Amino acid sequence: MRAPAVLLQGIDVGDTSYWSWEWRGGTAPSGLHAIPLERLLPALDELADALPGVRPRESALDVAALRRSLQHVDAGRRGREADVLRATTDLRMPLAERNAREAATLRMHAAMHRCLTGALSRLGTESELMSRLAEVLLPADLLAQIVAARGPASTPVEVAVLPAQSCARVPWELLRIGRDDDTRLLEVARLSTLSPVLTRDGEHRRRPCRDGGPARVIDPRNDRGMIVHPETRSEWPPGGEELAFQRTVDRAWLAEHLPRASHFTYFGHVASGRDHAGRPEAAQTALVLGTATGARGHLFTAQDALLGTIGSRGPDLGRAPGAGRDLWPMPPRVAVIACESGVDYLDVEPFGLVTAFLELGAEAVTATRWVLHTDRAIGCYEETSAPLGRTALEIDDLQHVTRHPDLLAAMSAWKRTRLDLWREDPSLDTSPLTWGAFTLYSAGTGARGSGEA
Repeated sequence: MRAPAVLLQGIDVGDTSYWSWEWRGGTAPSGLHAIPLERLLPALDELADALPGVRPRESALDVAALRRSLQHVDAGRRGREADVLRATTDLRMPLAERNAREAATLRMHAAMHRCLTGALSRLGTESELMSRLAEVLLPADLLAQIVAARGPASTPVEVAVLPAQSCARVPWELLRIGRDDDTRLLEVARLSTLSPVLTRDGEHRRRPCRDGGPARVIDPRNDRGMIVHPETRSEWPPGGEELAFQRTVDRAWLAEHLPRASHFTYFGHVASGRDHAGRPEAAQTALVLGTATGARGHLFTAQDALLGTIGSRGPDLGRAPGAGRDLWPMPPRVAVIACESGVDYLDVEPFGLVTAFLELGAEAVTATRWVLHTDRAIGCYEETSAPLGRTALEIDDLQHVTRHPDLLAAMSAWKRTRLDLWREDPSLDTSPLTWGAFTLYSAGTGARGSGEA
């Protein structure tokens, strides 16, 4: 018997965000929820303040103002600022470039301080924020239906979210649904994010599992700096096609190893997509596979992944031009552990790495909704046990089909465990700042056919 499942989808039109829901098989009434943006945006702005990343008001500050904003921060917490700023004193560097680099460094540290001392750094303020978001986003009728579908036997209820552009970063699992307690949506339902409509949706077939072992690209060498702390490298399990740490790879390596991989895990840097005019463009979001030398082989963009090398000679692959689906067929499960790897829905027409990898054959992609702080950055504010490194290992473990045949159930159970630890010992080490960023993006064509039996 299939679990009760509901599709919740939103769209922003004018000054209103519209949300509708529909149950698979028509097991409960469908509904519509209209939210005026003037009511929604303050809650979303509060969420943005709690998340990593430089905000517009920080970008607008000049160097002097940024220095004043950081005067009260303990010098030890400012981590690598002194090292980075020393680089700006290189007299061979043009003055404008030195000033720009100093300003960028200070903005980064101002944003880091805001986040690591903000709402998601403390259990009480995090719970209050998730309560305010839930009051705006979750209609009472839908919540009542989810609870009824779950019933006294705690039947698993699946909620697939197709988010509106304004709500692309909302951590739906964490929304607090208890008026008098701290009950979260993930404690009564299993949540995933549904992909946009895919060209492969008409195929209605699952890709066979592969037995070639995992393909892992872990912290490839590049000029953006290391992510994995040297002391935690040995914790990564051997086997499959795992790479040596800090090795430079390219798209040719992916073309060689992806076809036989049982799952693919990337843990490193993702480059934010920009068009030729410098505007954000999710289609240009890219895995950073190696040193940024200007060679396209070291950047694997969403657009390149989908289009392949048709129309070019494909010199970095050493083979005839082909479609992305033929060159880089993805295994059923893919995990992209990097900053804003799942930003597809920030565009009006969603397309990024997640959508591209689903088009290339993945059934599910685990990716992030916001920027991640490294263990070194968090360690400037609190002694931790490497929350990002630990989370990456746990996410990779979830990709193993033999250990976790039901990925949605496994991901949901993992998040409930992380929530329990956050409640028991609230700290930056257990904060959802790290683990709450991850969501499961699925190519679930069945979820769209909510009227099917």
